[in-house]
Amino acid sequence: GVDAEELNIARAKALQMLNRPTILYLMLAQGCNFECTYCPIPGLAKRHGNNLLSFDDAIAGMELWQRHISDYSTDNDPYFLIFYGGEPLLNGEVLENLLGHVERAKDQGDLPQNLELMLCTNGALLDARLAKLFAYHKVTVALGIDGPLQDNNRIRLTGEGMPTFSLIKRAVDFCLQVGVKVVASATITPSNMHRLQEYPAFMKNLGISQFGL
Repeated sequence: GVDAEELNIARAKALQMLNRPTILYLMLAQGCNFECTYCPIPGLAKRHGNNLLSFDDAIAGMELWQRHISDYSTDNDPYFLIFYGGEPLLNGEVLENLLGHVERAKDQGDLPQNLELMLCTNGALLDARLAKLFAYHKVTVALGIDGPLQDNNRIRLTGEGMPTFSLIKRAVDFCLQVGVKVVASATITPSNMHRLQEYPAFMKNLGISQFGL
């Protein structure tokens, strides 16, 4: 009796958590200005085009997401809006307009107050002005960094085949100077897997608060 009832309540809560529309990815750009050796995106973009997400389509996606959010009871757990790609900063004007829209939507109660924003970028197009904008809107910047200089530059290249570590480090510095939270992701490949134990100290020295592999 009681045990079965509690089990059913626990199952219902678990199901609601699994179905909760926690994250919205907005793929702002299909293409990328990098050609990392392991990444399929440049090849896909060459076949299908460097398509950019329009502001109107992004808003439509956000409105659909909000309708799904409203189907579930409110709680204190955060929601996440992630600007993704390809390289989302190739669609910088739309990104900047969306940040303003999100601010207004939250003020009007159309988006959750416990909404966290994240930009997944390679950092090459990130400058001091954008860093200040991200600081104002409390955007977490997630940078792709494939380890220390030699590891990164072996596999993470620009579209012209040039090394990228200095570009990424510059983006980190721009963000940290104005208080933007920086996290990172590093891709495991045969060329760096023997040095992964060095990565935590390396990321910490860069000023990166969290990273994933």
